[in-house]
Amino acid sequence: DYLNMPKVEAGSALSSFGDAVDQNGIPFAPIFRQSVFGHRLDSLIEQYCLPPPTHIKIDVDGFPAKVIAGAMRTLSRPCVRSLVVELNETLAQDREFIERLKELRFCVTHTVPVGGPATQLVNMYFAR
Repeated sequence: DYLNMPKVEAGSALSSFGDAVDQNGIPFAPIFRQSVFGHRLDSLIEQYCLPPPTHIKIDVDGFPAKVIAGAMRTLSRPCVRSLVVELNETLAQDREFIERLKELRFCVTHTVPVGGPATQLVNMYFAR
């Protein structure tokens, strides 16, 4: 698929993979698009016989729910002990994601705001 970039300066953030939408789900016109390889975590582990992770960090602006959907079998494994995800708690899809993790016996241990006061983003820490 494509990495859609709203900026091309070194160290810039807020690019999106697949759909050109920002972290709040609002479409944007990318300044640059780069073809990139993408793989679901579940199929990556299964196809290449990789050991499942014990700790996971997900920071994908605008689509953590898609990443989690592709990692549900991995997250169901008891060896995964912790998870950190950058979320926007005001978005329905992110709240649904939190509920799915609770069903997998993950508990929120704490949250840390990301960026300044104008953002709704937090790093949410989960543990089993």
